[in-house]
Amino acid sequence: MKNNYLWSNINTNVDNGVFTITPNSTQIIRIEVSDYNENKIEITIPIEYSNQTAIVLSDVKKTPYLIKYNKDSNFEKENVSVYFPAGTFYEDFYLNFDVKQNMLYLHDDTVPAHSNFTISFTDTKSPSELKKKMFIASLYGKKFNYIATKLDGNTFTCRTRTLGRFTLVKDVIAPKISISKSIENKWITGQKSISLTISDELSGVKTYNGYLNGKWILFEYESKLKRITHAFVEELLTEGQNNLKVVVTDNVGNSTIFETQFNISIKK
Repeated sequence: MKNNYLWSNINTNVDNGVFTITPNSTQIIRIEVSDYNENKIEITIPIEYSNQTAIVLSDVKKTPYLIKYNKDSNFEKENVSVYFPAGTFYEDFYLNFDVKQNMLYLHDDTVPAHSNFTISFTDTKSPSELKKKMFIASLYGKKFNYIATKLDGNTFTCRTRTLGRFTLVKDVIAPKISISKSIENKWITGQKSISLTISDELSGVKTYNGYLNGKWILFEYESKLKRITHAFVEELLTEGQNNLKVVVTDNVGNSTIFETQFNISIKK
């Protein structure tokens, strides 16, 4: 039997997971699964042979969109198209595919994909400048998730390996930068670092850069707290007034600049 599961780190027995049942007998089959750290779990399954024809109640709903795992598939509706290269999935299945109010409904994320497939949206109505601020997003609940998107003329294209809901999103809102306690024109001698909170509600933060007295400085990012922190380096500080500038840019090019001045004494 052909193995469609192409992960190189998965080993099966010579029968590829297919068990031969001996007529008129009862058998116990043991299945073991282990990881790289040798954590192992096993289950035992009693199987009794029967001469009766098996009755399988299938809940598979047929749709016009049949995926053949070993063939290319391309589906289009309204302004949306989806292309699945051969080998994207592990087996044949009927795909739920629909487009309503510019929302692509593409089956659900319980079906695993072995490799990326391509989604395209065509928009002939939005102005050219606005198109630069648009991207294809996946939806989890009400949350938009940015997917790296390419624009060619009026067509937006992305690659993903997860099924679900997708739509075009316009992001014209700049990222947010805040500091918990203002240091504007204050003396902060003895303070070892400075932290800022950064966020972006739609396409997400792409880059953040800090400058102290005109020179680039390193900020380290803590994703859970959405916080960037710079540990002061004495050689970059100036006795008295220092100027800090932070620039945060999101994935479609919206930017926010945070600037402040603080005073510090480095004399020993």
